[in-house]
Amino acid sequence: MPKGIIFHGPPGTGKTHLAKIVASQVNNAAFYNIRGPELSYELRGGTARKLRDIFEHAKDNSPALIFFDEIDSIAPRRDQSQESGRQPVGQLLSLMDGLEDRGQVVVIGATNLIDEIDPALRRPGRFGREIKFSRPSEKERKQLFDLYKPEISFNSRISFEALASRSNGWSGAHIKSFFEQIAEILILERRDKGKQPEVYPMDIDRAFNRIQDQVDNIERQQRREKEISEKHQNNA
Repeated sequence: MPKGIIFHGPPGTGKTHLAKIVASQVNNAAFYNIRGPELSYELRGGTARKLRDIFEHAKDNSPALIFFDEIDSIAPRRDQSQESGRQPVGQLLSLMDGLEDRGQVVVIGATNLIDEIDPALRRPGRFGREIKFSRPSEKERKQLFDLYKPEISFNSRISFEALASRSNGWSGAHIKSFFEQIAEILILERRDKGKQPEVYPMDIDRAFNRIQDQVDNIERQQRREKEISEKHQNNA
């Protein structure tokens, strides 16, 4: 396995889940789950000692896997960052260059914004391998609806094949949240009491519209972020 790997793709497509699976496949492996935005806040305007400490601790407890979730927040493009944002990038570059000397330590970064990561980190010898996570196909969405569907009664007029067709752009996380919305509807309307509740097409529509609004909002935000990024690159 390469020493540095980047998982990239839309939110909710299983990047963090796969990193945990990888760590679990190695007996007695230490797993360091680092939230990029939280670490970025700690490093802002100060020292990059925290990064060094993470790598040294992993070396002392190898085999180890360091997982940086939302790595773009601690490794942004230096041509688009202020000075305070460049120091952690330089430190991370140095640590990745010395990774071979740290024994059985693997670093995985996950991001929804692969183009926002400093290009120097994406070179061979650092994060030399990139794995793209895509949103599920219609067939895969149908399988996910079947996987997450709870053991309650659904009205015979409800078609999960039709839901799989309608839910283009949804991730596995969205489908899981869809059934959580249905459960919330049943609880709020006190239909979870007494006999086995039944889910009706109107419940499906309400839950579906809530999740679809989330998907639409994310897509609008991603378009804005892409436009801002392109504007910065054109002005550079």
